[in-house]
Amino acid sequence: MSGGRCPHERNHMENEINVAANEPEVATPNPDVVTTPEVQGQDDITQTQAFAHRLADATTKAEQRARDNLISEMYGESHGINTYAEYQQELDNQAMRERGVDPDEVKRVAEDLPEVKTAREAKRQYEMYLEMTEEYPEYKNMDKIPVEIFEISKKRNISYLAAAEIHEAKVLKAEKAELAKGTKAKQANEETAKGATGSVASGGTPNLTTFTREQVQAMSFDEAKINHKQIMESMKTWK
Repeated sequence: MSGGRCPHERNHMENEINVAANEPEVATPNPDVVTTPEVQGQDDITQTQAFAHRLADATTKAEQRARDNLISEMYGESHGINTYAEYQQELDNQAMRERGVDPDEVKRVAEDLPEVKTAREAKRQYEMYLEMTEEYPEYKNMDKIPVEIFEISKKRNISYLAAAEIHEAKVLKAEKAELAKGTKAKQANEETAKGATGSVASGGTPNLTTFTREQVQAMSFDEAKINHKQIMESMKTWK
């Protein structure tokens, strides 16, 4: 660490950190940690093992917090190093610099490795998936995710969420168009039926209505029978 303690003090520093980490820590009681379990048969053995596991886990976390707190106090403001992991990384960087190796170059080379790129891309895709499922919970079941979403995401280089929104808009637009088409066809059929039934005046006397090909095709057998004469005259005007 530039401006930090000299390399020959590292062992001393490690000892200080380990001592601090092993000092008793006053913490809020953990409801998951039970008191002395009773030993009664196999069930009690299982409880004891579970207790030991939780105790070991709590102890490890307490030691980690103690190390991080100590590092933060010593190097947080001066070096921007706030955790024991960051401290260890800086020690490794110092060791590389002493051997004439640039840590940044090592990092760059490592990040260019195919396996690292693959892992980074997998992480990116998983994070996009989580983001999308927050807005579209039904896609937590990956079998329900339309393949078009992935295609849009790849083609436009956008997130899965953005692609899902685009896909949803397209689906809604298509459904709206289909609905409008159905409504228009229904109205046309109603108009045709109205024209066909209205072509016979009161008393059964046909009027001189001219039918289009579409209107005739939409007529029922009885309507065509009633309007037979008008249909025959109308057919002369068809092209």
